[in-house]
This record gives sequence, structure tokens and C-alpha cells, in this order.
Amino acid sequence: MLTFKIVSSCSMRGMPAIVSNQTGLLAPSLPTSSHQQQPKCNLNLSSHDSSLAQSQRYLSASGVYYQAMFTRKQHKIPATLENVNLPERPKKPPTPWISFVRERKDEVFRQRGKITAAQLAVILAPEWKQVDKSRYEEEYKRKHEEYMKLVENYQSSLTPEQVDLLDFMKTAKRETKASKLLRKTNPPVLPRNSANLYCHERSKQDDFKEMLKYKKAAQVFSDIFREYREMSEEKKKKYIELQEEDKARFQHEFLEWYEGVQTDENLTKAARDQANMMRDRYKALNYI
Repeated sequence: MLTFKIVSSCSMRGMPAIVSNQTGLLAPSLPTSSHQQQPKCNLNLSSHDSSLAQSQRYLSASGVYYQAMFTRKQHKIPATLENVNLPERPKKPPTPWISFVRERKDEVFRQRGKITAAQLAVILAPEWKQVDKSRYEEEYKRKHEEYMKLVENYQSSLTPEQVDLLDFMKTAKRETKASKLLRKTNPPVLPRNSANLYCHERSKQDDFKEMLKYKKAAQVFSDIFREYREMSEEKKKKYIELQEEDKARFQHEFLEWYEGVQTDENLTKAARDQANMMRDRYKALNYI
């Protein structure tokens, strides 16, 4: 039988879960022997104004989130806020238009058969312009007032750790969206070093396939990289020159791509910030 305990964010993949009384995620607890003592997680989160405490809270929130996502995939748990031990946020009430559509859709489906949401909106739009909207607007106003009270109660019920976790989840969602937008802009391929270029050349030779018949791919590539390390400097010179050519190719393509990203109106500020971080990282690595 699968049992669950509160697991601290200090637990990491490949390490035993750390059971703690702090707010954490619901994850399967690991079996322990009677003489085995669980390590404790001591995070000093009392100094909320210090930068150290802020870093600790951020790491705690990120650890809880990613450990929860890993646990959810391992045990095929549906993606809900309960996976990270967060209460369900109150849902916004439907707008007057949505309430009208929900009220009329069954009758339209009986008359027209199964149609798409877009087709349903086209059919009901003329009727919505002529209908008396006061009833729907009053109902929406009443439900919205109830919703705001529920949101206020929801926010006041959150612990500081849960507030930090919500902030991190919003940031992670924004950064993930920014990464997807950047990938659509086709950023240039990173330059390869001389060893990788030699390995790429060797992989096209006939004996490479023969080597794969008798060894695992990881062992084959390890042998090829050892070949490169044992080569003379004279033989390496060819691949070092290819490395410089590939680096020049990357510099040209990246600067052209970076200028396009800064002027692309379809990208968000978070996406442009990620492009700036990429530029700074590549400068530090001496790629550009």
C-alpha cells in the first residue's frame, strides 16, 4: 500500500526523502528501518528581509515544485495544486456572455447537431445582441462579489511557504512560455569544440558502425575521445582550425538572431530577458 508523508523541499532526486513538519509536497515515503534516523531539514526562514532568507525561500519553493512534478510523473498523479500541497484557488464566475451560451447551447445542439465552440458563438452572437442582458449582468455581479470574498479568504489562509511557492510557480510558468517563444525563433546551434568535430568526423567512417556492433555507444564515443586526446598536436591542428571556423559562424548567426529578437514584437519581455541572459552567458564562455 502506498503511504504519503509531508516531504521537505531539501530532498533531491537520487537521495532519500526528508520527512519534515514544514509545508511541503505529498510524496510516497521511503521505508526506513528502526535504527535509521531521518535527517532533518533546518532552513532559517525567520529573517524575511535578508537576501539570504529570500534565497532560501526561493530554493525551498523551487525544490518543492520540481520534486512534486517528478513524483507526479513517477506515480501518474493528475496535475493539480494538491501535488504541491496548495489549496485549490477559487474559480472566477462566468461572464454574462458565457452564462448565456451555457444556457442556450443544449437547445442549439438539438437543432444543429454537434458543432464547434466557434460555430456556436457565431450562431448565438446575433441573439445575444437583442436579449435583455440585465439578468445575466446582475447574476455576474453577485457571483463576482462572492468570488472576491473567497479570494480574500484564500490568500489569508496561505502560509509564507505557500505564498513563496505560488510566486515561484508563476515565475516558472512565465519562463517556460518565454523559452517556447525563443525556440520558435530558431536560435543558432552552439559551436562545437575540436574534440566534438573529430568525433563527428569519425562517426561517418565505415568502422564506426562495426564498433557499435560489439560495444555500447557510450564506450565507442569514449574510445574516440581518447583517440583525440592521444593525437599529436600537428594532427589536432586541423580540428582546431575547424573549431575557430565554427565559432565564427556562431558569432555571426547569434548576433543576427539577437538583433531580430530585440525587435520582434511577438516576443514577451521575459523572452527578451532570456535572450539577454544567453548573450551574457555566451560572452562569459568566449563564444561571442
